[in-house]
Amino acid sequence: MSGIPIYQFCRGFDNVRYSEVYQCYVSGGYAFEKIACWNREVPQEIREAVIKDDFKLNDNYPPEDNDFALIAREIDNKYSVLAVANRQLDDGGRPTIGYKYFWLEKSSPDVDGIGTLIYWWSNHKEPKFDMSELVETSLPEIFYYALEYQKTKFQESWLQETWKTVENLSEIPHTVVVTKELWQQQYPEYIKLHYLALGLSLRANHTNSPNAWAWNVQKLAHPDSFISIFYATQEDRLSNIRNIRKRNLPALNLVSPQTHTPDDPTPDKAQQESPTPLPSKTSNSIPSAVRENIKSCLSSLANTFNQNGLNPKKTQELFGYLRDYADADWTNCRDKNTLNHASSPYDIYPQLIYLVAPNNKSSENWLLKMVQSLELDTQQTSSGWISTLRNWANPSESNRQSDISEFQRVLLEAIYDLEASYDQGNSVIYKLESSIYFGISFLLDKLINPDRMININEVKVMAQKIDYLLTRSQGIWQTYFKEYTEIIAQVILYQENINYPSVITFCQPILDIIPNLKNIHEQNRRYQYGNYKSLAIIFSKTHRKDLAEFFYRMSGTSGDKIPTDVRTSLDPQIRSRIFYVPNQTGMYSNSSNNSDSNSEGDPSIEEGDRAANAVIVGVFFFIVVLIFFYMAKGFYPKETQPSDNIDESESTICEQSNVNFLGNFKNYKECYLEENKEIPAQELEKFIPKGSPIESKKQHLEQLKNYFRNIEDEDTFNNKIKQLSKCKNKPSLDFDKCLNPDIFDLTRQEILKKLPQPLKNNLEHLLKKDKKKSKG
Repeated sequence: MSGIPIYQFCRGFDNVRYSEVYQCYVSGGYAFEKIACWNREVPQEIREAVIKDDFKLNDNYPPEDNDFALIAREIDNKYSVLAVANRQLDDGGRPTIGYKYFWLEKSSPDVDGIGTLIYWWSNHKEPKFDMSELVETSLPEIFYYALEYQKTKFQESWLQETWKTVENLSEIPHTVVVTKELWQQQYPEYIKLHYLALGLSLRANHTNSPNAWAWNVQKLAHPDSFISIFYATQEDRLSNIRNIRKRNLPALNLVSPQTHTPDDPTPDKAQQESPTPLPSKTSNSIPSAVRENIKSCLSSLANTFNQNGLNPKKTQELFGYLRDYADADWTNCRDKNTLNHASSPYDIYPQLIYLVAPNNKSSENWLLKMVQSLELDTQQTSSGWISTLRNWANPSESNRQSDISEFQRVLLEAIYDLEASYDQGNSVIYKLESSIYFGISFLLDKLINPDRMININEVKVMAQKIDYLLTRSQGIWQTYFKEYTEIIAQVILYQENINYPSVITFCQPILDIIPNLKNIHEQNRRYQYGNYKSLAIIFSKTHRKDLAEFFYRMSGTSGDKIPTDVRTSLDPQIRSRIFYVPNQTGMYSNSSNNSDSNSEGDPSIEEGDRAANAVIVGVFFFIVVLIFFYMAKGFYPKETQPSDNIDESESTICEQSNVNFLGNFKNYKECYLEENKEIPAQELEKFIPKGSPIESKKQHLEQLKNYFRNIEDEDTFNNKIKQLSKCKNKPSLDFDKCLNPDIFDLTRQEILKKLPQPLKNNLEHLLKKDKKKSKG
């Protein structure tokens, strides 16, 4: 493997095993040997720092569930270490802290080792400690990262705000409160903290005060040794700040990096050879001299592409500008005359301008023209000879359609193919991919909000062409649409954070609607959100049919109106959480769940489906009339004749999306026992004690399922509901005993039988005393 090796190890635990009670791996306590699961022998300097608790949180203050803390240190200006701490459980159900350490050996003192680790960790899906790793027999993976960042001199314009903070401080450690917001919608805030700590370390002299910082912590074992600390809450900060022995920062005796002129097109050689990453959007301008160079570069790339393909020298030059000014506004780098003279969306220059400046009016116009230029045989879908004849008569048009956006594909592939581009960071890849994602969001928004279209026919044709571009064009837009579906599934269905602003902007209105969906009747959903059905149609043609089902239901479509291969694609828990609809696997067949369906995206096909459906309905009606005719004549078998005393309104109550299975015994009996349905988790979760840990909630949920199993009479049902109402106010640890007091008493009697009489008497006395106390 090539790149910078990143090693890992973790803190050891004793007697690690799987707990059936807590449904996870638990420990018997910390092990005396502090180091475990290492994939390269840990240097003595790092080992000593771990043993001295330089990375340690106070054991009584772990991070919250599903959260984490970061502790980073430079050691002897040779090693960089990033420790990730997260909550675990011991075998008594008590919280403890797991630590995973990532480290690298710096190639020189000028390397920003922590920055390299933190960028790798952020891009590598933020790996954390898992207790199960301690029972693995294979060595953990060694990671490799393409970049080794150099320590910044804080001359970059995007770091000026951070440097001002560094200049104005007089003491360290500097303490702040975590906000956990995306930094400029691109990088997590802990990266911003790293640069603040790096600046403080620079001012304090790297040798005397090496970079050491902590993020999202409540209490540290040795807070005095840090440069900067981000506390989880203001209360944590205030309670700790009084006990920290602060050190004075030396007077500012170096030339301020702010003396660097942002318009200087030739920064020092070291900065050119060893660029620092560009994580913020604090600068929205490109120096005028550089802007002219970029204009020339863009024109040259576009002019030579048709004859000679990509010019390697100009391509690398462009990548350099994209790296240095990834977050700047590139609108003024366009040559307006060249853009205005581009007569077709097939021209190279507008394709290139779109990639570097997608969110301006001219780029949006190019995108719409590109989609409108697509040729579809929408009216003669069954006559293949017509399409063949058309291509024969006008071959240039048929060839050009397959070439559309070809330049964009080649340019995006070049960033991966050119080895030199890896020295420039991931910001170039990120910017170019973000441009494609911006366009996809823009087009999907046109499907939802087509108000600017002239008439309904134009709306239909535009929808067909967007559908074709994203799902069937066999080009770069279809390729990236597959990735796009994965991203928005993470955001909408699983509420995960992602780093693409245009995708966040597109998803935010949907996320705002989700909390209210289960309270809105399907008919009202059709009225309010019916336009989202167009998204359901287009996502039904991808492998993320769960997104298709989500948008069908969001648009007020339900039951057999949802295509068969989509209908049960959504995770039952998500369906239940958002729409209050139970698992329907038994209600509908799902034989083609993974196949692509093309039957609903095309309005002309939809019209054909309606005609076919009308014929089916007519035949069905005729059969029903015949059945009633035979019943009236007495020819229908008696044992299969439906009972006259069935109340049809009662028989359909269980099909209602808002039915409460535990509302009364009648609902429970008809919908759970007789219909053999699953009680939705939401109905059970409301009885779980508030504040229960996640693992305890899972255990309580299983107990509640057993608690309500096979209740045959109404009195027992009512007594159980009454008992549950009492138990939900108990602490989590007492919930089991409260729920099943008879079983608890039986177990207690079995234990008492085996004890000596004096000890038995003492225990019985204490238990009675405890019982009286609980009653009081």
